[in-house]
Amino acid sequence: MTYMSAFSLPVQKPFNRIADLTTSQRLCIVFIFLFIVFLVLFMLFYISKLRQKMNRFPSYSYGMKRNEIGEKYRSLMKQRESELVLNGLPCKLNLFLGMCLLKSFQKALRFTGELVFLK
Repeated sequence: MTYMSAFSLPVQKPFNRIADLTTSQRLCIVFIFLFIVFLVLFMLFYISKLRQKMNRFPSYSYGMKRNEIGEKYRSLMKQRESELVLNGLPCKLNLFLGMCLLKSFQKALRFTGELVFLK
């Protein structure tokens, strides 16, 4: 460490984070980065496999014939369609409108609360 003559304050060289690391620390950082990349890729692969399983036709089960499975599947789909319709509007639209109403109500409450605190 050298001292400047006028101020007598120590002058330090700029800190370079990568250059000051040892080789083992650099390798550790690289392995951690590769592990995170591998983990993300594995999760994407696993999610895609789960989606394929969920989208598939119901699997052939023991003791049931294929036409019985088809009838069961059709009845389940009809039941789901009847559940999705609520008051003439699809359920998702009702949920969306409800969430919009809730957000606007929260904003109104926040605005009135700010007005109360300003007084």
